[in-house]
Order: sequence, then C-alpha cells, then structure tokens
Amino acid sequence: MINSSTFLIGTSDLSDHSLRLGSRALADALGITLIQHFSYEEPLKVLRNLGEEKVLVCLSGDVAMSMVGGGSWLETLGSWRIPTVLMVEPLSSGHISGSAAAYASLSASLGVPLLGLVQLGEPWEEEIRRLDGLPWSGYIPGSALNDVEVSLDLNRITDKNLLEVVACLRNRVGAIL
Repeated sequence: MINSSTFLIGTSDLSDHSLRLGSRALADALGITLIQHFSYEEPLKVLRNLGEEKVLVCLSGDVAMSMVGGGSWLETLGSWRIPTVLMVEPLSSGHISGSAAAYASLSASLGVPLLGLVQLGEPWEEEIRRLDGLPWSGYIPGSALNDVEVSLDLNRITDKNLLEVVACLRNRVGAIL
C-alpha cells in the first residue's frame, strides 16, 4: 500500500479545537481532503485504512504518549515515514513553549519526516523563531483561523501568511501536498 497522507499533529499543550481549526485552514488552502483521527486509536489500523488518496489527517491528542500495546503514534509515523506537520500556539507572552522543541526533537530521533512547525495565532516573532533552530514554516493568523470557524467553505484564501505556510510546506514535501 502506498500512503499519500500527511499528518497534522500538535504538542500536548495545543487544544484539539485549535488543532482542528489550523488543520481545516491548511486543508482548505491546499485543496486537500481533511480527515480526523485521535491518538487513542490504534495507529496501524488507521494507517492501513487510509488508502492511497492524498489526504491530510488531523491527529488529535498526545501523539507522544505510549499506547497500551507499546509504542506511540510518533513512533509509528517515523516507522512508516509519514510526512508530518507540527502545530503550536504561542503563550500569552508571545513565547513558544518548550514542548515545541521537545516534540520536534523527539520526532527527529524517531525518524518522523517533520515538514515543519506552523504557529497558530499571534504574535508571530519571526526573528525569535529563526533563532530557536526549529524548522518553522510560518504562521496562520488568528483572523484566518476565525474565518475557518465561521465558514468551512473557504474558496479563496486571501491571507498572505497562510499562503506562505502552504508554499513553504509544498516546497519541503514536493508532490505529496
């Protein structure tokens, strides 16, 4: 089976609601089907049922948490070499929690093809983000996320920041997205 899916995950401190809004914004901007799964689901069963269609998978929950049978979703994403995007939110101070670096590092150690990190909401501190050494793809402003919340039918993406995230991710992954 050829798997053409890309997974959208969040750090453990990202709410499922925010992850879903960010995932919907990316899916609409990319024109790709979005499906939802949860970290408590058995990874191999989910992956086997995805098929060959190009989809984005919003995986809610803590993907680094060990499963009852052993392993974690992150280990499975690494083993299957599934392209993954890590979504994070800034703290009220504008800083990014250390969990973003921890998830990126764990992903790298497990062989997860991490396409990049996408910040959901403001403030976007581009200079500071460059200094942390993480593979940032950009950010999706709160206004673009609010548009998704109001209407899931975004035929025309006009937010330049969202378009930059899409271009960056497409550049990193090529034909997959």
